[in-house]
Amino acid sequence: MSAPVFDFKITFRPGFQADMDARFARLQFAFSQKVADVVDKYVPLETGTLKGSVNQASDFKEGLLVYNTPYARRQYYLHEQGTDLHGAKGETERHRGSYWGQNAIADHKDELEKFAHDAAKQFLGGNK
Repeated sequence: MSAPVFDFKITFRPGFQADMDARFARLQFAFSQKVADVVDKYVPLETGTLKGSVNQASDFKEGLLVYNTPYARRQYYLHEQGTDLHGAKGETERHRGSYWGQNAIADHKDELEKFAHDAAKQFLGGNK
């Protein structure tokens, strides 16, 4: 016996691709903003310039978060207070330090996954 063969073609309505591209763009923008908000609490803070640079240098539409100051790279990899600032000045200061992006995402993985799931339902539709 031979296996059944199915031959079919899926045709989408005109404008479907453009509509989905626009929806995915809104989803990407919203998720990038959420990640920036979560990471914000982990960025070293003295004057606020480094922390605020993400709003000017990033491309949220592309999912690219950039902290653009002359000292951003050094702060990210070699912050003088290290990677574990738990118990520092206060609740708002206790996570700030090196590798702020990875630390924030690791600590808030479930929250970010839920946000992405809910945002996908909102922007793309669906119940799952």
